[in-house]
Amino acid sequence: MNVYDVFNGDADGICALIQLRLAEPAEATLITGVKRDIALARQLPTTEPVNATILDISLDKNREAVDALLAAGSTIFYVDHHFPGEAGLSAEQTESLKMLGVCINYNGYGDTVEDLHFHPADLYREFVKFADPLELIASQPPAWQKLRSGYEADMASGLAAPVLAENDSSLVVKLPYEPWARRVSGVLGNELANRNPDKACGIVTETADGSYLVSIRAPLNNRTGADEVAREFPTGGGRKAAAGINELPANQLEAFLGAMARFWN
Repeated sequence: MNVYDVFNGDADGICALIQLRLAEPAEATLITGVKRDIALARQLPTTEPVNATILDISLDKNREAVDALLAAGSTIFYVDHHFPGEAGLSAEQTESLKMLGVCINYNGYGDTVEDLHFHPADLYREFVKFADPLELIASQPPAWQKLRSGYEADMASGLAAPVLAENDSSLVVKLPYEPWARRVSGVLGNELANRNPDKACGIVTETADGSYLVSIRAPLNNRTGADEVAREFPTGGGRKAAAGINELPANQLEAFLGAMARFWN
């Protein structure tokens, strides 16, 4: 088969192809263009099968061409982060897949692997048995049941956690030094942010040495400032929308609560 590399002409597309071909060299015909020229898959021939790598262009804008290539027997490796278009899933299937993804992500949080419901390698071994994630969900294997019930129980505990401070622009809750709290801290931050889109949300989790691990989410309706609040403290940092403090001394807790209350007012 003839080999083609199809990629967006911006930094994402070029850098993606550079990294790929440094790791996996191949002689290929290059198809690209200006940044906004994204309907590139239609430039590939459909008269015979080809081997195509397609990077950083919307599948929604190239679906017809990709379908034609597949019908011609082509092999396609497609990597992109833009809107994919309609995926043919019902609302129930979409929500089920969302829950599966949330639970797999949730399983990774903890100080050590002993905090987790499953060692990540073991979870991989259980879930790789299913080629279709919808089949995994429908068949209800024990690993999925345990992971989902664990998530639901931990989330219920997290949502019942005591509130340390709340005003019109911020909300801060406190979690204990417990495995469930360390597991739920990441997904709880997202849930609190979704439930309180006009408020910055903070989670203060006790640690073994008496300090606190802090997670900060900027308001969903004003996704900025989380990094600035975090950097007011020595071990803080992160992104504008989400940041954290690795070790907040107990005697700086009030200062942190004050920073949360003040910044978004």
